Amino acid sequence: MAFSGKFDGAKVALFVGEALVVMRRDARMDVTWPGTLDWPGGGRDPGESAADTVIRETREEIGLRLRPEDLVQETRTGRLGVAVVMYAARLPAGRANEIRLGDEGQAWGLMMPEDYVRHSDAVPSLVLYARDVLGVDVGDDATVRGHLVRQWIRELVRRAAPGALGLEGLAAQVAALLGQETEEMQVTVDAVLTDMVVAGELAADAKGVLPGPHFLDVVTGGVP
Repeated sequence: MAFSGKFDGAKVALFVGEALVVMRRDARMDVTWPGTLDWPGGGRDPGESAADTVIRETREEIGLRLRPEDLVQETRTGRLGVAVVMYAARLPAGRANEIRLGDEGQAWGLMMPEDYVRHSDAVPSLVLYARDVLGVDVGDDATVRGHLVRQWIRELVRRAAPGALGLEGLAAQVAALLGQETEEMQVTVDAVLTDMVVAGELAADAKGVLPGPHFLDVVTGGVP
């Protein structure tokens, strides 16, 4: 059954052969999840269905033409007030020859799903979709948890007005987004935040958390 509720955008876990198509997002403050490894998809145009959106975005971003019947495992997700319809699609390995990067993104590549979910630049919400819907083993080690925490902090800071993101409650907010509201998560958030401040990626004081001078310097230009 096609999704018929309200939504803001749609994305697809696109397998070409056994590997996922990933794209390195542009490194700009006006782009959501800057510099991360993303999947095809984007915002809805007026009048589009969720399937229309993800088919159009995939064509524009990487040149591949999907059919409605290619889209399976339709799931609605929502975080930070944004409703996204997620799909999965599987194409033969030979269709990788059709991929051409469009006007958005720095690069594209193919990654095995188990490598994607453990990568430090993976988008947390996509990692959770891969775990919960696609059945990819994410694991629960400290390294993976630290990657997810770091990405959520970056995006919360990017979205916040100057001085609007306070230190108090930050750990609880990140933990809730990841669905892991534990004492261990509090420790992880505190440690990651300290590392980001020391590296100049963030600036934090009693007034709140702000982008530091090296906020976007951590982003590389390639895709593994």
